[in-house]
Amino acid sequence: MNTLLIYVLALSVFLGLVCIYGCKIVDNQRGKIASLKKEINDLKKQPAVQKNNLRGDFRIEISQLPCEVTFLRIENEKMKKLENNKIATTIENISSTGLKLDSEYNLPVKYKIKIRVEFELKDDLFSFNGYIVRKEEHVKSKMISYGIQFFEATTKEQQKLIVKLHQIEAERRQRKIS
Repeated sequence: MNTLLIYVLALSVFLGLVCIYGCKIVDNQRGKIASLKKEINDLKKQPAVQKNNLRGDFRIEISQLPCEVTFLRIENEKMKKLENNKIATTIENISSTGLKLDSEYNLPVKYKIKIRVEFELKDDLFSFNGYIVRKEEHVKSKMISYGIQFFEATTKEQQKLIVKLHQIEAERRQRKIS
């Protein structure tokens, strides 16, 4: 009888420990779920990313923002004379990893063209090195759009740009509300 009582007691203790352990696991999972729900809500509060932005970075439209482009290196021998020359262009949209600019110049994108883009955004000057990675010719306009991918940008420079882009987007949203 004592042995049976010991077994029942041991089984009761074991089942109690299993229940306590199971409750801790459930509580842990509930905490993870709450944390994920908070992350989802925080993401919903962030400014919307442009729908046709295939690169995944926060990108905003900037209408006709003046920009200066300096040609740093061109792999096409016929165009080498452009190296170290500057042209005035305008930015159409921008993210922390690149931008789209409009220009009257018809540049061949099949050759690697390294450039520096310089612009002012909300009273801060920015300068990024980049490569021309895409070209869009327009039927109804003389302007040609170029996709520029930044490289050699420091995290600090990119973060500074991201802050400015979010400020602009927040101001736009505020104007829509007002």
